[in-house]
Amino acid sequence: MVTRLWFTGVTEELRIESDIRVETLQENPYDFIVDTPSTSLPIPYNHHESSLLAACRSPGEVAAEVVSLAAGMARKAQHSTLGFLEILNSFLHEEIERVIREEGAAQKPEQTLARRRGACRDLAVLFIAICRTQGVAARFVSGYQARAEHPARRRYLHAWPEVYIPGGGWRGYDPSHGLAVADAHVSVAASCKAAGASPIEGAYYNDDARCQMEVELAIDTDT
Repeated sequence: MVTRLWFTGVTEELRIESDIRVETLQENPYDFIVDTPSTSLPIPYNHHESSLLAACRSPGEVAAEVVSLAAGMARKAQHSTLGFLEILNSFLHEEIERVIREEGAAQKPEQTLARRRGACRDLAVLFIAICRTQGVAARFVSGYQARAEHPARRRYLHAWPEVYIPGGGWRGYDPSHGLAVADAHVSVAASCKAAGASPIEGAYYNDDARCQMEVELAIDTDT
């Protein structure tokens, strides 16, 4: 669902409050059987899937070091689709330092790889780029997670990648934690590009005004 707002006069403040209760039931992230042709890389999507997934399959311009890393992971996994995804997820979790960065767009994949540190959105973008070089459709997801990342337990919007696996559909991986996504994540928005998965976006017009945004997120989990 998309809601659009616009204002005809001077507006000093816009406040958005959302209160939702969600029940998650997917305890097993591997509750599917991969279609036989898709167990090996590159995934041979059929004509219909290829058309629908075109934007999520195109790697675009990818730095040589990212392509090389992806190829090495595919070889290590013996070109097994699920094996490749597990190796990739574990590598990013173990080798890239996770940081909290409240502002700014996602880094380029090669920047995150070179710096060996990044926010959850940076890890997601790198994961997506690596997948696409190996013919795996991948997209960016933003949403919520059950656990808190901040030492003071302050909550933030979370981001992770999803890949499309014939026989399983869209399946999430979270390199921030090195886990496959199950019932501890709730997706809010998904897009082939990180910029398209922002839950709220907009613009303001006033040469003399300064725009400031504040976000407060509270999540209670039932155990």
